[in-house]
Amino acid sequence: MDKVIFLDIDGVLNSRKWFKEVYKESNPKPKYHIDPSTIKLLNHIIYMTGAKIVISSTWRAGRESGWFNWLFKQYGFNGLVIGKTPTINHDKVIIPRGIEIMDFYGRFYGHPGHFEEHPSRLYSYVILDDDNDMLYEQKDNFINTEFETGLLPCHVPKIINILNTALPIRYIQKD
Repeated sequence: MDKVIFLDIDGVLNSRKWFKEVYKESNPKPKYHIDPSTIKLLNHIIYMTGAKIVISSTWRAGRESGWFNWLFKQYGFNGLVIGKTPTINHDKVIIPRGIEIMDFYGRFYGHPGHFEEHPSRLYSYVILDDDNDMLYEQKDNFINTEFETGLLPCHVPKIINILNTALPIRYIQKD
Protein backbone atom coordinates (compact mmCIF):
# COMPACT_ATOMS: atom_id res chain seq x y z
CA MET A 1 0.00 0.00 0.00
CA ASP A 2 1.27 3.40 -1.01
CA LYS A 3 2.13 6.47 0.98
CA VAL A 4 1.95 9.59 -1.19
CA ILE A 5 3.16 13.17 -0.83
CA PHE A 6 1.23 15.60 -3.05
CA LEU A 7 3.94 18.20 -3.56
CA ASP A 8 3.75 21.84 -4.51
CA ILE A 9 7.13 23.42 -5.35
CA ASP A 10 6.94 27.22 -5.01
CA GLY A 11 6.50 27.96 -1.32
CA VAL A 12 7.48 24.41 -0.31
CA LEU A 13 10.80 23.57 -2.01
CA ASN A 14 11.74 27.25 -2.27
CA SER A 15 10.78 30.43 -0.41
CA ARG A 16 11.01 34.21 -0.44
CA LYS A 17 13.73 33.99 2.22
CA TRP A 18 15.75 31.55 0.08
CA PHE A 19 15.28 33.65 -3.08
CA LYS A 20 16.62 36.75 -1.27
CA GLU A 21 19.73 34.82 -0.19
CA VAL A 22 20.35 33.14 -3.55
CA TYR A 23 19.86 36.25 -5.65
CA LYS A 24 22.38 38.38 -3.82
CA GLU A 25 25.06 39.48 -6.29
CA SER A 26 27.69 37.26 -4.68
CA ASN A 27 25.74 34.06 -5.35
CA PRO A 28 25.33 32.41 -8.76
CA LYS A 29 21.72 32.30 -9.89
CA PRO A 30 20.34 28.75 -10.02
CA LYS A 31 18.84 27.39 -13.23
CA TYR A 32 15.95 25.84 -11.28
CA HIS A 33 14.45 27.26 -8.13
CA ILE A 34 14.93 24.46 -5.62
CA ASP A 35 16.37 25.07 -2.15
CA PRO A 36 18.75 22.15 -1.46
CA SER A 37 17.91 22.27 2.27
CA THR A 38 14.28 21.37 1.50
CA ILE A 39 15.40 18.35 -0.53
CA LYS A 40 17.29 17.14 2.56
CA LEU A 41 14.08 17.45 4.59
CA LEU A 42 12.12 15.63 1.88
CA ASN A 43 14.74 12.86 1.82
CA HIS A 44 14.38 12.42 5.58
CA ILE A 45 10.58 12.21 5.28
CA ILE A 46 10.89 9.59 2.55
CA TYR A 47 13.47 7.62 4.54
CA MET A 48 11.15 7.54 7.57
CA THR A 49 7.96 6.71 5.63
CA GLY A 50 8.75 5.16 2.24
CA ALA A 51 6.46 7.73 0.61
CA LYS A 52 6.46 8.54 -3.09
CA ILE A 53 5.87 11.93 -4.69
CA VAL A 54 3.02 13.16 -6.88
CA ILE A 55 3.58 16.68 -8.24
CA SER A 56 0.62 19.01 -7.66
CA SER A 57 2.57 22.21 -8.42
CA THR A 58 1.87 24.43 -11.42
CA TRP A 59 5.35 23.28 -12.51
CA ARG A 60 3.65 20.06 -13.70
CA ALA A 61 2.28 21.71 -16.85
CA GLY A 62 4.07 20.26 -19.88
CA ARG A 63 6.41 18.12 -17.79
CA GLU A 64 6.40 14.40 -17.03
CA SER A 65 7.39 12.57 -13.85
CA GLY A 66 10.77 11.64 -15.31
CA TRP A 67 11.72 15.29 -15.65
CA PHE A 68 11.02 15.88 -11.95
CA ASN A 69 13.02 12.79 -11.01
CA TRP A 70 15.92 14.14 -13.07
CA LEU A 71 15.61 17.67 -11.61
CA PHE A 72 15.33 16.59 -7.99
CA LYS A 73 18.28 14.18 -8.39
CA GLN A 74 20.40 17.25 -9.29
CA TYR A 75 19.80 18.35 -5.70
CA GLY A 76 20.45 14.96 -4.09
CA PHE A 77 16.86 13.66 -3.97
CA ASN A 78 16.64 9.98 -2.97
CA GLY A 79 12.95 9.40 -3.62
CA LEU A 80 10.69 8.72 -6.57
CA VAL A 81 8.21 10.95 -8.38
CA ILE A 82 5.44 8.63 -9.58
CA GLY A 83 3.03 11.06 -11.20
CA LYS A 84 1.38 14.44 -11.33
CA THR A 85 -2.12 15.63 -10.67
CA PRO A 86 -4.30 16.60 -13.62
CA THR A 87 -4.93 20.23 -14.45
CA ILE A 88 -8.68 20.70 -14.44
CA ASN A 89 -9.98 23.79 -16.24
CA HIS A 90 -13.56 24.96 -16.60
CA ASP A 91 -14.35 28.13 -18.58
CA LYS A 92 -12.64 30.82 -16.49
CA VAL A 93 -13.50 29.09 -13.20
CA ILE A 94 -10.58 28.49 -10.88
CA ILE A 95 -10.62 24.88 -9.76
CA PRO A 96 -9.17 24.33 -6.27
CA ARG A 97 -6.03 22.21 -6.14
CA GLY A 98 -7.78 19.96 -3.64
CA ILE A 99 -10.16 18.84 -6.39
CA GLU A 100 -7.23 18.03 -8.71
CA ILE A 101 -5.64 16.00 -5.91
CA MET A 102 -8.95 14.21 -5.22
CA ASP A 103 -9.25 13.45 -8.94
CA PHE A 104 -5.75 11.92 -8.99
CA TYR A 105 -6.23 9.63 -6.01
CA GLY A 106 -9.76 8.77 -7.11
CA ARG A 107 -8.42 7.58 -10.48
CA PHE A 108 -5.42 5.68 -9.13
CA TYR A 109 -6.51 4.51 -5.70
CA GLY A 110 -10.27 4.86 -5.40
CA HIS A 111 -11.51 7.20 -2.72
CA PRO A 112 -8.99 7.24 0.15
CA GLY A 113 -10.04 5.39 3.24
CA HIS A 114 -13.13 3.83 1.66
CA PHE A 115 -13.68 0.13 1.25
CA GLU A 116 -15.81 -0.74 -1.71
CA GLU A 117 -15.16 -3.97 -3.61
CA HIS A 118 -11.39 -3.71 -3.12
CA PRO A 119 -9.60 -1.88 -0.34
CA SER A 120 -7.66 1.17 -1.46
CA ARG A 121 -3.95 0.70 -2.13
CA LEU A 122 -3.48 4.18 -0.67
CA TYR A 123 -2.24 3.71 2.90
CA SER A 124 -1.84 7.42 3.62
CA TYR A 125 -1.17 10.74 1.96
CA VAL A 126 -0.09 14.25 2.84
CA ILE A 127 -0.45 17.48 0.87
CA LEU A 128 2.40 20.01 1.10
CA ASP A 129 1.39 23.40 -0.28
CA ASP A 130 1.64 27.09 0.56
CA ASP A 131 -1.85 27.74 -0.85
CA ASN A 132 -4.88 26.61 1.09
CA ASP A 133 -7.31 25.66 -1.68
CA MET A 134 -7.81 22.14 -0.37
CA LEU A 135 -11.05 20.37 0.42
CA TYR A 136 -12.48 20.09 3.92
CA GLU A 137 -12.00 16.31 3.97
CA GLN A 138 -8.28 16.83 3.20
CA LYS A 139 -7.67 19.08 6.22
CA ASP A 140 -6.12 16.36 8.39
CA ASN A 141 -3.66 15.48 5.62
CA PHE A 142 -2.68 19.04 4.69
CA ILE A 143 0.48 20.85 5.79
CA ASN A 144 0.18 24.54 4.88
CA THR A 145 3.67 25.93 4.42
CA GLU A 146 4.32 29.64 3.88
CA PHE A 147 5.88 31.20 0.80
CA GLU A 148 8.05 33.29 3.12
CA THR A 149 9.84 30.24 4.56
CA GLY A 150 8.89 27.09 2.59
CA LEU A 151 9.26 23.61 4.08
CA LEU A 152 10.85 23.79 7.53
CA PRO A 153 12.24 21.22 10.00
CA CYS A 154 9.26 21.92 12.31
CA HIS A 155 6.89 20.51 9.63
CA VAL A 156 8.73 17.19 9.34
CA PRO A 157 7.46 15.33 12.47
CA LYS A 158 3.82 16.06 11.61
CA ILE A 159 4.34 14.98 7.98
CA ILE A 160 5.96 11.72 9.09
CA ASN A 161 3.15 11.09 11.58
CA ILE A 162 0.46 11.63 8.93
CA LEU A 163 2.22 9.34 6.45
CA ASN A 164 2.82 6.58 9.02
CA THR A 165 -0.84 6.57 10.14
CA ALA A 166 -3.24 4.54 8.03
CA LEU A 167 -6.29 6.21 6.57
CA PRO A 168 -9.47 5.23 8.37
CA ILE A 169 -11.61 2.73 6.48
CA ARG A 170 -15.22 3.72 6.02
CA TYR A 171 -17.70 1.22 4.69
CA ILE A 172 -19.92 2.41 1.87
CA GLN A 173 -23.28 0.76 1.53
CA LYS A 174 -24.17 -0.15 -2.02
CA ASP A 175 -27.74 0.39 -3.17
